[in-house]
Amino acid sequence: MAFEQDPRDTEKGQNKDDSICSELVNRRRRVRYCTAIAPQSKPILLARVKAHDMQHFILGMLHINIIVDDIAKACDFYYRSLGFEIAKDPQGQLMDYKNVSMRSFALDAGLSNGKVDVDVRFLKHPQAGMYLELMRYREPQGSQQLPPQAKIYDLGGPRHVAMEVSNCNEVFNYLKQQAGITMINPSDDYHPDKLDGFPISFFYWIDPYGVQWEMEEGRQMSLSRTII
Repeated sequence: MAFEQDPRDTEKGQNKDDSICSELVNRRRRVRYCTAIAPQSKPILLARVKAHDMQHFILGMLHINIIVDDIAKACDFYYRSLGFEIAKDPQGQLMDYKNVSMRSFALDAGLSNGKVDVDVRFLKHPQAGMYLELMRYREPQGSQQLPPQAKIYDLGGPRHVAMEVSNCNEVFNYLKQQAGITMINPSDDYHPDKLDGFPISFFYWIDPYGVQWEMEEGRQMSLSRTII
C-alpha cells in the first residue's frame, strides 16, 4: 500500500491523500486488503443493495443544528447551561469555521443561486457524546425573530431533544436559575415528578433559540423497553 496526493473533490486547489493498493507498490510495509467477496456472502450483499435496506446505509447520529444570532454568546449559553464544549476534529483542530462561502455548500443546502456566507461551530458534550452545530448566517439572512413557540403536542417537526440526567430535581433547580431559560410551564408549582408505575421523571424547558429540551431521569436508553 502507498499514498499519493490527488486533488480534493470538495475544495478546489487543495490535495488529499489517496491510498493505492497494488502488488506493484514496492514499500517496506505490507498490508492486507479485500479484493473480492466470498461466494456465500455475495447473494446477501446483492440482496441488501437491491432492496435499498436503509438500515445498513445509516451509520449514526451526527448533530443537531441550531441557528443563532451570535456564535460566541450561544457557546457561552450551551456551556453554562448544559456543559457543551467546542468540538475538535480527528486532527485535534477546533471545529470552528468562519465565513463559509463555498458554492458547493450553498448548492447542497438548496440555495440555487450558489451564494452563502455563514459561520459554523460544532460543540460536543463530553459526557453524552452529543454534537450541536451552531450556525450564524449573514447570507442569506432569514428572519431575526423566533417563530411562535410550538406546544409539546403540536403537529410538525421534532418537538424536543431529550437528554438523560442522573438527578432530575437537581438539574431542574439549576436550569430554573439560568438566564435565557423558560420552563415549559412557568407556574411555581411545575416540577419533575415520578411517573405512575415507572422509576422515571422528566421535565421540559426552552432555550433562547427556541429549542425545546427534555431532561429525563430513571431510564438508560440501552435498557429501554417501555415508554418511548
